[in-house]
Amino acid sequence: MKVTIVGAGNVGATAADVIASRSIASEVTLLDIKEGYAEGKALDIMQTATTRGFNTRVVGSTSDYSKTSNSDVVVITSGIPRKPGMTREELIGINAKIVKEVTKNILEYSNNPIFIVVSNPMDSMTYLALNSSGLDKKRVIGMGGALDSSRFKTYISLALNKPANDIHAMVIGGHGDTTMIPLSRFAKYNGLSLSNFLSESKIDEVVKSTMVGGATLTKLLGTSAWYAPGSSIAYVVDSVLNDHNRIIPCSVYLDGEYGFSDICIGVPCVIGKNGVEKIISLDLNEKEKTIFSKSVDVVNSMNQSLLNHLWYFIYIHYFVSELLNHIFASQKNRIMHKNGLVKFIAIVFTLISILQISYTYVVNKVEKDAENYAISKINSNQKEFLVKRDQLQRIYLDSVSDISVFGFTTYKGAKAKELNKGLDLKGGINVILQISVKDILKGLAENTNDPAFNRAIDRADELQKSSDDTYLESFFIAFEEDESNRLASPDIFANRTLSDEINFEMNNSEVKSIIRLKIDESITSAFEVLRKRIDKFGVTQPNIQRLGNSGRILVELPGAKDVDRVKNLLQSTAQLEFWTTEKNQDFFNFLSQANQVIIDLEKNEDDIQQNDNETSEIDDLLADVEVKSDSLNLQKNPLLDLIVGTGFQGGPVLAQFNYNDQTLVESYLNNPKVRQLLPSSKRYTKFLWGIPDPDTNIVDLYVLKSNRNDIPPLSGSVVVDAAQSYDQFGNAAVSMQMNGKGSKIWEDLTDQAYKNSSNIAIVLDEIVYSAPGVTNGAITGGRSEISGNFTLNEAIDLANVLRAGKLPASADIIQSEVVGPSLGKESIDKGINSFLIALLLVLAWMIFYYGRAGLYADIALVLNIVLIFGFLSGLGAVLTLPGIAGIVLTIGMSVDANVLIFERVREEIYKEKGLKQSVSDGFSNALSSILDANITTGLTALILFIFGSGPIKGFATTLLIGILTSLFTAIFITRMLVERHISSNKELFFSSSITKNLFRNLKISFLSKRKVSYVVSGFLIFVALGSLFTKGLNQGVDFVGGRSYVVRFAEPVPQQDIQSKLVASLGNAEIKTFGSENQLKITSNFKVDDTSTSVDDEIHQILFSDLSEYIGDISLDDFVNGSEEKQVGIMSSFGVGPTIADDIKKNSFLAVFGSLIIVFLYILFRFKNWQFSLGAVSAVFHDVLVVLGIFSITYTFMPFDMEINQAFIAAILTVIGYSLNDTVVVFDRIREYRNINRSWEVTRIVNSALNSTLSRTLNTSFTTLVVLVSIFLFGGESIRGFMFALIVGVLVGTYSSVFVATPIMFDTLKKKFIS
Repeated sequence: MKVTIVGAGNVGATAADVIASRSIASEVTLLDIKEGYAEGKALDIMQTATTRGFNTRVVGSTSDYSKTSNSDVVVITSGIPRKPGMTREELIGINAKIVKEVTKNILEYSNNPIFIVVSNPMDSMTYLALNSSGLDKKRVIGMGGALDSSRFKTYISLALNKPANDIHAMVIGGHGDTTMIPLSRFAKYNGLSLSNFLSESKIDEVVKSTMVGGATLTKLLGTSAWYAPGSSIAYVVDSVLNDHNRIIPCSVYLDGEYGFSDICIGVPCVIGKNGVEKIISLDLNEKEKTIFSKSVDVVNSMNQSLLNHLWYFIYIHYFVSELLNHIFASQKNRIMHKNGLVKFIAIVFTLISILQISYTYVVNKVEKDAENYAISKINSNQKEFLVKRDQLQRIYLDSVSDISVFGFTTYKGAKAKELNKGLDLKGGINVILQISVKDILKGLAENTNDPAFNRAIDRADELQKSSDDTYLESFFIAFEEDESNRLASPDIFANRTLSDEINFEMNNSEVKSIIRLKIDESITSAFEVLRKRIDKFGVTQPNIQRLGNSGRILVELPGAKDVDRVKNLLQSTAQLEFWTTEKNQDFFNFLSQANQVIIDLEKNEDDIQQNDNETSEIDDLLADVEVKSDSLNLQKNPLLDLIVGTGFQGGPVLAQFNYNDQTLVESYLNNPKVRQLLPSSKRYTKFLWGIPDPDTNIVDLYVLKSNRNDIPPLSGSVVVDAAQSYDQFGNAAVSMQMNGKGSKIWEDLTDQAYKNSSNIAIVLDEIVYSAPGVTNGAITGGRSEISGNFTLNEAIDLANVLRAGKLPASADIIQSEVVGPSLGKESIDKGINSFLIALLLVLAWMIFYYGRAGLYADIALVLNIVLIFGFLSGLGAVLTLPGIAGIVLTIGMSVDANVLIFERVREEIYKEKGLKQSVSDGFSNALSSILDANITTGLTALILFIFGSGPIKGFATTLLIGILTSLFTAIFITRMLVERHISSNKELFFSSSITKNLFRNLKISFLSKRKVSYVVSGFLIFVALGSLFTKGLNQGVDFVGGRSYVVRFAEPVPQQDIQSKLVASLGNAEIKTFGSENQLKITSNFKVDDTSTSVDDEIHQILFSDLSEYIGDISLDDFVNGSEEKQVGIMSSFGVGPTIADDIKKNSFLAVFGSLIIVFLYILFRFKNWQFSLGAVSAVFHDVLVVLGIFSITYTFMPFDMEINQAFIAAILTVIGYSLNDTVVVFDRIREYRNINRSWEVTRIVNSALNSTLSRTLNTSFTTLVVLVSIFLFGGESIRGFMFALIVGVLVGTYSSVFVATPIMFDTLKKKFIS
């Protein structure tokens, strides 16, 4: 029996070793792509045969699949592991291609083998291998369940301290830490249930350990495990080859079993010689069924991502192959066999696209029904009616999620496939969080006071202001500025915390690698904590991803409405602590003494200040007044006068204060001289604030017992579950369940509190949420409850945060964007309007200019739009307002391709070649220009996709997709329709009666006017540079940092009055009308370095107060948050910290200059002469400078926003692409004329080329401008500046391609032209 293992890494090699050493097979073939790797592993295993007593033959091969011939079992381990920062979709896309290719190659040499799939994500790769192989479903098996079950048995064995082989247990569900289901109810020790030996909490610990078993080993080893996976593979192979018929949980294809179909997922199976001999049906209880269903949902979601990638690869493969065939196939074959295939492909992809788009319609319909149902059931008079409506909507959607809609899908299925809408179309919140690497480093160093460490931390802060390095690398650089510093010092990293990994003898390089791993683990932990919080938040299609290795995490929550709620959820470190409280009467005397000390301290400060005063007569008089005034003030009590209330006698509340006095009170109580007043037995006393009363703004000050190390008796790490509940009065609360260890400590803690008549403070992130007393003795079982003045949402979020766990370090919001839902709805309406208007105008123009041929171009254009939306939906891309602009711009580009073709056809017709020949030659001759123009635009779009973020990336995505689809429809669909028409000998005119001879026989001498154009362009550049150096540009928030708010009022407001008020409150503020006169954009860099939510709240309060007379009678909450019907208040906001602002600016410059370099090289490659590249890049520089100059000159008086921001950079890159598009078309014609008419003078060649392309240049520019002006007028205020830059760019680009690029190329190349 022969086994082939594809992938000779640790797992594959271990599997081969176990199979050989246990003589499971007679021959094992190891195959790998790395040269000599598989051969070396095979030879190494063979050299153990004599010492271990086996005769199995092990051979290795580098990519030679012929050596796998006649395999009985094939194990696929090849693929890549998921790396930090890699999205699930990226992993699926890469591994899908590998697994598909491996499956295909294996089947060329082996007939009907049994496949065992190990590649990740395993369930999806098993599904792919089954579908791509065409084998019977019994013959494709995913190994995951065998490995997971082995780990489950191991953890049970360790918990029982019993032999592992006496344990019988299994894991079902998906192979992942959030999808696997260890079935503890079915687990046995020698036939007896686990509950006879282990407590419920201990069993829960075993289950949790199993679910993170792989991650635990990765942390310990620094890489994925291999012994257990390799042995599990051998275990399954053994059951197949030797027909053991073992019951092994494996990922197999379900066809109705367990109530699910068309999915591969882990279930118990009988594994024998035919593969899956039988699927065992377990009698799952309701809880297990629910968890299994959720696991199925996750795996289905992965499978959908897999299908999206496959569809994308199929389309690209077809498009590229057809394009190459179109270029290289013979003329005869082109017409005879292409039309049928093109028609079939067009129909298939159109139907697929319509199907993809239909899912969005289904989702919108069902969600509208849910909204109407919630409105009908929850009256607006009820308390928190919006929250209750949201909850009821989710309940409704959950109840109908699996019900068939229109007979072809369900809401759940459609939701996974709908077209994703971005923040600007749906409303919501987008933030970038910076996980504090500084905090993590301090924690790893046990908050050391080592001078070298702390100097390096301070120095790293400085380096970060001017460096692209990560914070960690800046710290290493700073630390090693003194060569004598050692990271392995016992005062730094060679401490108790890291004693198992770092010892005193290690050098700095060795320690660095360990610290890098620890930092990455902490950031990964933070990522997972945030992901769990977001998953429970209740918004659809949330997105969270790591941004490289910088410690930054992007979080997008489309549809989220409550700004403060989201920010608190994301930034809360969830540091839960339980403290015993002190009795307030023991500290009343301390308060009085503290008050007197503060009086004395302030008197001393005043005396010093008085002695420093000058002794002039006027100053003496002023001093007398000040002394008298001060003497009156000294009669007041600085601390006691701030007290507005006290807690009950013997309680934990020392006093009550106004919320605004918190900072002042803290400064008094933390003063060293005040702390000295505490008795020695209470010198570690901890003072913490409670939650402010929302009505009175009064906050309680609690007194807690602490210790030298400030470590609480019990921390939140013992909490295993938390849920929103209601207290005895019916108010929202949070109930918690602790593990066994925590339950015991909690019992002791509550027992002491009961005996001492004290309270237990429940503290989260240094805020006391409640401090209940214990009235009925010790609390057993580990149950506790946090009560307080919670809203329903606050209780839900708190339970969610506790359940997800604490963040390993603080998370600061360094960039945020908030778009209100009502503004999102308006953006959709405006985007659709601008889109339809532009489309109708372009369709009408094409028919007007090209007659019936224009109609065929219109049909191709409509198909192009359908394909774009189908692609966006199928690939899971996000549609944004700039994305809609990208689609509309694609319309112009699609028209450009058809214009190029039709103009070439008209030229051939004028040569009297005959209609069929003219069409054939026209399409062929236009192809080179079309490809060059689209590739240059595509390169700039690709750079924009790489360097852009958020909506700008959405613009680049739609532009890239549009380039592909417009090429397909113009080159293939338009041609198919035209050839179908002329095949029946019908006449087809490529112009109307009005445009028939338009731009024909032009003989304009462009080159003779080049000196004039140099002067004009030089003047424009001079003016632009002058304005840039004197006035500069209006840099947006994302370039300089700060916060920006769009505020809407019921009526037009006095802009200058508002500016004066806000400047007085914020220090600086820029106010501009944003769209209509009742809407302002307010920008300020107030406390720009502080990105905390407290500053956001402060600014919200300032705006609310200063604008109160203009916004009417609304609450602060409605002003900041609001609902979909909101028409007054903050409609959107955008905030950027100074650090990320520098990064954005840097990336923007890289994007612009990178695109120029790449395009220079591409044109050099295509045209062979650097002078062509010089001409094109010079024209682009000219266009960019003119656009910048116009923005610099006009930004002070234009009635719309003209900030230089990321959107503007996107516009500049698009202008670069468009300008190059025009220039390349002209250059392509010059090259053609140069090769055909070698006897012509160089001046004649260039002028003739410019005249022959003028019709196309003006036609394309006109249609593109029609599109852009439509978006500019009807597309919404947020992209008006973006569109204005594009309009100016198109006008200048059209001019420069003729009067700048071509003359510069001519003047630098004319000698070579002549030669």
